[in-house]
This record gives sequence, C-alpha cells and structure tokens, in this order.
Amino acid sequence: MTVAAVVKQAEGDKYPTSSLVLPFMNSCMRSLSEDAPIKQTWLGTANVRREFPVSSAHACVQSVRKNIREDMEDRWVTNLSEDRKRFYLVSSLLDPRTKMLSFCDNKYFPSSWKDDALGYLSMELKSFYVQPTEGEEKDTDEQVKSRSDLDELLGMSTTSMDFDVASVEGEGQLQAYIQVQQVPNDTDPLMWWKQHQQEFPDLARMARQYLAVPATSASPERFFSRVGLVQTDLRGRLLDTTMIDLMWAKQAP
Repeated sequence: MTVAAVVKQAEGDKYPTSSLVLPFMNSCMRSLSEDAPIKQTWLGTANVRREFPVSSAHACVQSVRKNIREDMEDRWVTNLSEDRKRFYLVSSLLDPRTKMLSFCDNKYFPSSWKDDALGYLSMELKSFYVQPTEGEEKDTDEQVKSRSDLDELLGMSTTSMDFDVASVEGEGQLQAYIQVQQVPNDTDPLMWWKQHQQEFPDLARMARQYLAVPATSASPERFFSRVGLVQTDLRGRLLDTTMIDLMWAKQAP
C-alpha cells in the first residue's frame, strides 16, 4: 500500500478509521524500508506497475525515503505518547478486522504491544464499562481519576501490571472476544458489533465510542467548508433548521 493510498483511506468518513492508524503507519514504513522495492506506475499505462530495487534509485530518492521512514518511526513508535498509544491500540483491538494486531511483528511495532493492548483494554473495561452487579457501587469518575493520578505520581504503569482477563470483565466477554476469529477487511466493524452486542454488551458499548473517532480532521474540515459555501453573507438570515436541512441534503448520497 502506497503512502497516498493510506492517506486517502484514513480520510474516509463512511467507515471507522481510528483502528486503522497503526496498521496504516506500519504499511507506510514497510513500503519505505530499504528492502522494499519502489513501485512506479508508468505514463500511459495506468494499470501497469513496475518494480525496481531501491538501490537503483538516485541517492536523493534513497535519502528522502530513509528520512521519511525514520521520522515516522520516531513519531509513531519511539516517541508515541502513552495516551495515544493506548487509544490506537485499543481501537485496533476492538476492530474485528484488526483484532489480532498483526502489525506488531517486531519489524517496527514491537510484539510486546499486543500484551500492552490487552492490558489497556482490560483495565479500561473494568474501570468504565462493566456494569456493576446488584448491590455493588461503581466507582465515580473522581475516584478513578484520583487512582490514575496516584499511579502516575508513584510511577506505576498498567503495561507492566499482571492481570487476569476473566476477573476484570464480568462474564468473560473479553476472553471470549479474543477467541473470536478475525474477520475479512471488507467487513463493516460497526455492523459486526451490532450483530454481537448481545454476546459482548460492555465491549460493544466501548467499541462504538472508540471506533466513532475519526483518524484525521479532514472530514470535519470539509464539512465546515461546505457550511461556509451555503451560509454566505447574502444568506445571513438563514434559519438554523433550514441550514440543517440543506446540509443533510448535501450529505445525502
């Protein structure tokens, strides 16, 4: 997959994209690695793609490829913040298309991130999503935040914490979900969770929130641009309800 194809897919607004960020970054870095061939579409032959080794390219081309790859690795692996790492790993784990986290293969993303992802998901599921049993009170947001702040002050990390999957998610939803086979890439993950929400009610609720986050701001920016084209200075008295109807009409397929 080329970098251009990755960018186009990540800007999509008709399907979940947050779960695809790390797999896409892995594809980009792999396509720019020193042992990956350069793929070129020749002029006049749009359907014909030729490949040639990086070593045969100009030194400037090789240098640019190397610099871009190293910058990606620095941003998305070495110096990726804990919060962003947690969000993207949990998103990928909650997407039935990427739940195996096959991009964590030690080429760029370490395989240990698979355990980190499961730890993140387990702890968050326990803290925020599992419904309390009868007679049990769920911790308040203030209590959870207080524990998180204390953990940070004491240098504790959930990535190094041993945990028992069966003990943190009630009826074994997480353990059962991990055993489910990964689905093909053309599967709609939101529809999959709708069909399986009875089996995994807490995970389904969590998945809807994570998978609803867009990977890029391109879609909202395009929407605001369309709003600006509709509500011009000559239409300053446009009612809010009329504006909503017009935008719905423009968004309709």
